[in-house]
Parts: sequence; structure tokens; C-alpha cells
Amino acid sequence: GRARRAHADDGAAAGCGVSARPVLFNGAMVRAILAGAKTQTRRLVKPAQGQQAAWLTPALLNMSPRAEIVKGGAQFDHPSGGPLTWVRSPVAPGDDLWVRESAYIAPPHFGDRNATDLIDDKGHPRVVGYAASMDADAVRCAHDYGVKLTPSIHMPRWASRLTLRVTSVRVERLHAITEDDARCEGIRGYTRGGTPRYAPGGRGGSEWPWEECQPTAREAFAKLWRDINGAESWEANPWVWVVSFERGGAK
Repeated sequence: GRARRAHADDGAAAGCGVSARPVLFNGAMVRAILAGAKTQTRRLVKPAQGQQAAWLTPALLNMSPRAEIVKGGAQFDHPSGGPLTWVRSPVAPGDDLWVRESAYIAPPHFGDRNATDLIDDKGHPRVVGYAASMDADAVRCAHDYGVKLTPSIHMPRWASRLTLRVTSVRVERLHAITEDDARCEGIRGYTRGGTPRYAPGGRGGSEWPWEECQPTAREAFAKLWRDINGAESWEANPWVWVVSFERGGAK
């Protein structure tokens, strides 16, 4: 489809009382968002940079037996009783998250300027192909024209096509995720020969080989977490922010 005109800048959004910040998603998760299958994301709880990070190690934070949401963040209990510390939440309900994803971003004055209504931060019409939505022929065409893939971490604000509005934030252990929550994380069910299996994604059929699909949505999410964060990351059962969102927000 046609691209959109660039969003208002972060300062303008903040001036309207809405904080806009980037969030990275891989291709499977972008497709799940586009399909309406992903409405949650889990992010590691991390202490603030500086003095708090100097003493609140991940190991110590992980030893905290209890946490509860308080204004602006979460209060964690000390392993031996009493308060340990307060950690600020990275987002709050009402915030906007603009999605960074891998894309083929053509240079200015590339092709027909009428083929896009996306405008970059210098006022130039730009053509952007989003890798999560491109088939093999589209990728081959981009390569043939010398347009290189821009990794998600380097996507500029003006090129983002997805904005998410945060609806709620809670804090919990990673292992507390339920089957329903795993589905809200973009895990989808597929059936072969009457047998249901689960894997991440947003297309009609499974994007994963059948042997890599899992018997439950929760197990599929655990595999996805390990793939992204490392083999031991699931077993560590860290504290995570559970961020629920909906499509929309400031444009």
C-alpha cells in the first residue's frame, strides 16, 4: 500500500501531553501487529542508568520476591524483607510507541515522486519498502536497484509506518505469562492433520517449519524469548514490564 506522510515529531507529540518513543520489533512481530494478533510486549526491567544501575545488579533485582506497580514505575521488595527500590517504567498508559523495523529505504528523488506520500525530515518524498511485508520478488527488485536493507535499529522516525498507543503497564515474572497472554504476544495457532501447534507470526500459515512449532502458545513464546535474548534467558525468569497496546496514536 501507499506510504503515509511523516509523523509529527517527538517534541510536538510531547507538547500535546503524549510521549512518543521508539520500539523495535522483528519481522514476525510486525506481521503479527499488522494482523491484529499482537497486543502485548514484554521488556526486561532495568535499573536507571547511573547510581541505581551501579548497585542494583540484574542478579539482585531478580532476587526480589515481590513487586507492585506504583505511580511511574514499580516498587520491588528486598530479598530479606522491606523495600529494595523503585524502578521507573519505560512507558506509561497513553504513551505512543513508534515501531522501528527493517526496511529498504530508497534515496531521495528515487523513482516516481507520485508513487509515495511519505516525506522525510528534510521535506523530500521517499520510497520505503518494509521487509516484513515484502515477498522474495520485491526484495530482489530492491537489490537490483541498489537499495540496501536498513536494520530496524537505524530506522528514522519519519519512515515508521506503525504507531502503538500504550493502554496498560504491569510488572510480573516472565514465567507468569499465560496461554492467553502468549497469544496476545503474537503467538498463533496452526493445525496439521488435526494437531494444533503454535509459533510466532502474522500470516495465514505458519512461518516456521512444522518441527519448530510448539504444542502450546506459552512454549512457543518461551522459544521466541530464548531466540531473541539467549539460551538461558527464559530459565532466569526475570522481572518484566508487560506493555499492552493498540494500533493508533499520534500520526
